[in-house]
Amino acid sequence: MRPTTMIAVFVAGVASTLLVIQSINRPATAQITNISPPPQSRFLTPRSMDADGLEELFNRVARNGGIAWLPGGVYRISRTIRIDGLGPIRVEGEGQGDFFNPEGTGYKSQPTRLVWTGEPGGTMLNIDYSSGLSFSHMQFDGRGRAGKLVQLRSKPGWGTGNLRFTRIVFRAADVGLQCGETEKEPNSADNVYDEVTFVGCKIGFKTINHQSVNHHFRSLGVQQCGVALDFERGGNLNVDGWSATNFDLFLRVGTGGPNAGIFRLVAGRPEMAGLTKRFARLLEARDLHSCQVIFEATQETGAPINERLTDNSNEPVFEIGNKTMLSLRNHYHFRPSVKMDGGVYIDEDGRWDMNVVPDDPAQSQINGGTVRIVSPRNLAGETLKEVKRN
Repeated sequence: MRPTTMIAVFVAGVASTLLVIQSINRPATAQITNISPPPQSRFLTPRSMDADGLEELFNRVARNGGIAWLPGGVYRISRTIRIDGLGPIRVEGEGQGDFFNPEGTGYKSQPTRLVWTGEPGGTMLNIDYSSGLSFSHMQFDGRGRAGKLVQLRSKPGWGTGNLRFTRIVFRAADVGLQCGETEKEPNSADNVYDEVTFVGCKIGFKTINHQSVNHHFRSLGVQQCGVALDFERGGNLNVDGWSATNFDLFLRVGTGGPNAGIFRLVAGRPEMAGLTKRFARLLEARDLHSCQVIFEATQETGAPINERLTDNSNEPVFEIGNKTMLSLRNHYHFRPSVKMDGGVYIDEDGRWDMNVVPDDPAQSQINGGTVRIVSPRNLAGETLKEVKRN
């Protein structure tokens, strides 16, 4: 055998040995069979732009997969849309439109508008014991006739939760979104609201049941509402970034209690112009049970005041009962601060637009409780008198 032939045989032997070793060390791979290719379009549209068409679409997507896509246009809703016992589905519109121009005139794409045309006081959308739903880029418009735009409900053993609302406008209804119908319902919990705006609602967001907890807002907007967030029960509220104008009350805490936990609001910019009175308020925590409320980095500002409205310029921004703890951090005060009948009020590193530091109980209506105002300053940065009172 010639040397060149011997070399070739040797190389071939080494190569075959390496292939054997690789085949031994290579991890086993699953054999995927009987998988159909995805349809040409995963975006499925309704067969009619009304409640019947939307209900059929949502059930079709839940059954067959895909994304429920609502093209821009007006969907005339004359009866309640019902989502009953559905698992995770994704509902997308084309856009939420302008806050003050619901028809979207002047925009390159028409918004997706669900407009209530049913009986006065009706509910537009019921989500019953369903989980993992996602709604985005649309507006629910009650036209001043709807009672509730979205209602979350549960039944024994079946809760509603893990919902997401992204770039949604709730407009012109008694209640924009309500969690629960009775106090003992389970869940209506663990929901996320991204870039949600309440416009022209008597109450923007309302919770009824004790277990309606863990509500997370990011970039919340409130325009022309009576009460923005009304927690009759439930709680564990987290708001990161918010603005409000022409409203009466931003947060109301009702029963409170163990499920209420903490209400935390960060980076707010409220224009303190009222809707039915001249000036807005930020908190009313009733004296029914315990709760803790935290406002961080909030800047109260002025706004054009309607002089024809009832004058409430002496009404404090915060009202708390004897089982409430209110903590303010880096707060910019525009109005008299607090009315309290017991409870705890702590204000750290605040700035005061006027002389509203409660040196005397009559000025800030302090009728007992613990008050600690630490390192207050005026707008020039000059230190004001600290207040510590038990």
